[in-house]
Amino acid sequence: MSKTNRECPPALAGLARPADTAADGRSDWPARCLYVAAAVGLALAVFANDGMFSRGAIRWLVVAVAAALLGLVARPVCPQLVFGQPLDQLILVVALATQFAALLWFPYTAQYQPLGPIQLQVFTMSLTVAALLAGMLCTERPWLGMVVFPLLLGIQVFVGIWLLHHLNMPGIDVLMFQERSAEVLLSGGDPYTISTFPDRYPPALSAQFYGPGISVNGLLQFGYPYAPLTLFLALPGHLLGDVRYASLAAMTLAAALIAYARPGRRSFIAATLLLFSPAFPLMLWLGWTDSYVLLLLAVVWFCQCRYPRLVPYAAGLFLASKQYCPLLAPLLLLLLPRPWTWRALRALALRAIGSALVVSLPLILWNVTAFINSAVTLQFRQPFRPDALSFLAWAKPSHPAAWAGLPFVGLAMMSALVLWLSRYRRITFPAAAALVLLIFFALNKQAFANYYYLVVGAFCCAAAAVEHPVDRNPSDPVPEDQV
Repeated sequence: MSKTNRECPPALAGLARPADTAADGRSDWPARCLYVAAAVGLALAVFANDGMFSRGAIRWLVVAVAAALLGLVARPVCPQLVFGQPLDQLILVVALATQFAALLWFPYTAQYQPLGPIQLQVFTMSLTVAALLAGMLCTERPWLGMVVFPLLLGIQVFVGIWLLHHLNMPGIDVLMFQERSAEVLLSGGDPYTISTFPDRYPPALSAQFYGPGISVNGLLQFGYPYAPLTLFLALPGHLLGDVRYASLAAMTLAAALIAYARPGRRSFIAATLLLFSPAFPLMLWLGWTDSYVLLLLAVVWFCQCRYPRLVPYAAGLFLASKQYCPLLAPLLLLLLPRPWTWRALRALALRAIGSALVVSLPLILWNVTAFINSAVTLQFRQPFRPDALSFLAWAKPSHPAAWAGLPFVGLAMMSALVLWLSRYRRITFPAAAALVLLIFFALNKQAFANYYYLVVGAFCCAAAAVEHPVDRNPSDPVPEDQV
């Protein structure tokens, strides 16, 4: 290829940041923008019907999947100008504006409890200030990010606490599992041996939410249904009176880690997209545990950028945070420098497994049978949910059980594709995790707002992670300051 075809005009090449610009002036901005589009599209899919199935939600899910796949194969290109401004910057502005518009509409569309007039005014004013501050991140003054972003973190915390104080307490079973399990653990008991969770739903809904034989005489026949690490992370919130305070802290810290892993304008914008995602109020109100999974994914990325020696331990904590996380174990290869060696792989695996066991075994060994019943086999006994935000629910199969293996096939194929493509281009762990989990959930029998919020956060992290040189051969070892 000639120099004319490969290199950008000097005027355009100078527009891109040195961190993500190749020697010939090309930039990886298409991948960044497509990951942002996937994050926003997925958040709007959740916003369309509170994370449940609807035709509008499915349309946004299709948009998110298409943008994600295009982002995976997007090639570095020269910066493009529109109205005298870089195109990628304009796309980020549109993404921020879209999310804030959806959030400001949130109080009117919330099915669970509209905010009162005073609460609505405070909510609206807070988000308006946040929108103005977020707009300042898009200016050409890099120092503004260091000043503005901490204010955005503070606004999210304020809005989150405000919502928790003024929205009613939902009757969702997830909060009951966390609160009662935390009480049992603090009193010296085993949370996995609990068999006294009351079934909060009427028989028709209970049959839809739980599998056969799980609810008997109004009691659920299992203990804490999540990984031990999520219970440990929820304890501070429980001690403060509501486990959702811990979930709020996890969401805020995840955004902060994404922003400060590699501080820069685009990293701050990507983190802001997560802070004020339209899925945030619902995720906070219902207190799902996937916020802790996102926090640990952000910890992995932060360590990869700042403290490479801690990456294996952070990866182990991530794998131990939720039942579906071990399925991402093959993607840990992307945390290793090229070329991959058995010695490096063995060291990573041993440290990751070790850290996962340290935080999990104390509760698992208490009663192995109870743990397996509550946190492992229970997941396979869950019924097909026709209200799930997934392509399987959209297809409405006559025999859903026959398609139980479809999400695992999709996960395996996407994992293989990502690892194969990583031979030719740099694919970061957050991007790979986002892509694989998106396909896994989109084909699953159960897929709701909590799962997709994790994927939204992973795509935001992936958009920030694009801040890498694009002219390096993927087969070359990664320099220590980029590991």
